Amino acid sequence: MVLRYSFAVTAWLTSMVQLFAALCSPNQFRLTPSLRWVSSVATRGLLAVFVLATVFFSTSFRFGESRHQQLGALTLVVPTMTYGLEAERFAEIEEDYAGEGEDMNDVLLRTGLNRVFVDRMARLTENKAYWIDLEGRPTTLFRDADGEVQYVAQEVNDHEYVRVDIARGEVEVADQDGVQAEFETVALFYDGDIDSMLVHASFDEELMERVRRGLESDTPLDPAFETGIVRLIYSEKHDEQGQLLGYGNVEAVRYRLDGEEQTAIRFSDDRLAVEGFFKPDGSPVQRTWLTNPVPGSRLSSPYNLRRRHPVLKRVKPHFGTD
Repeated sequence: MVLRYSFAVTAWLTSMVQLFAALCSPNQFRLTPSLRWVSSVATRGLLAVFVLATVFFSTSFRFGESRHQQLGALTLVVPTMTYGLEAERFAEIEEDYAGEGEDMNDVLLRTGLNRVFVDRMARLTENKAYWIDLEGRPTTLFRDADGEVQYVAQEVNDHEYVRVDIARGEVEVADQDGVQAEFETVALFYDGDIDSMLVHASFDEELMERVRRGLESDTPLDPAFETGIVRLIYSEKHDEQGQLLGYGNVEAVRYRLDGEEQTAIRFSDDRLAVEGFFKPDGSPVQRTWLTNPVPGSRLSSPYNLRRRHPVLKRVKPHFGTD
């Protein structure tokens, strides 16, 4: 815009000079050598003025724009992540430690939550193994501006933590930062009993408990399967240096029943609220009841229409399971 205006002004002034010189000429608008020289000097002078004006106005316009319209610096704030939550969202983050003999129920009750809510959270937990003795494990409370607890994060071992969303009533089990999962495959001999199968396995206590709970509570084995080789895929948890920290869930089970291979694969989707073992065709692997509803327990009195009552000493139907 500045260049266009400056050029137009210069061209107009040049035309005026030439017209004035022609009018002053005694030879009917023909320029004498002297007037031709004056016209040439004037034209060059105006051209020089045009160039200088162009540089001046362009520079001034650019400097003015830089001074008055320059954008401020964009500051990028990287949030501080704690148990998968942005620490800057909360007014206070309080850390405590579970006491002697405390499990997740005790930890949540100690934060002021009512027992009904705590019991519901326990039922939502994907693996009751997390409701264990947590002595010495850090408990982190995330409070809002009103001092209300929004989240509770509890470390359950060296590689996992449980995070409870109070507002939504959700429980999530996640890996600690820097933990990497690697899948391992093992073949075991099953003779109708999970415990006897694990006795001969070279598993440590944590892995043995993970496999037992995975096969008992998630029930990927068909009840008709009595004996044979069982192949398991499970995950190992390692730190950034490759050091073994612990184990994850049983991810897949394969065995042969009546000459056909049976496969059960773990699948989960938070959006669909789906969690469990499924067959390759998509059908779920589940039973209507569990042989061991409580870990380490046994069925002392099963459902039986011809049960002899231990006290009355007579046959009396038992419509429940103890």
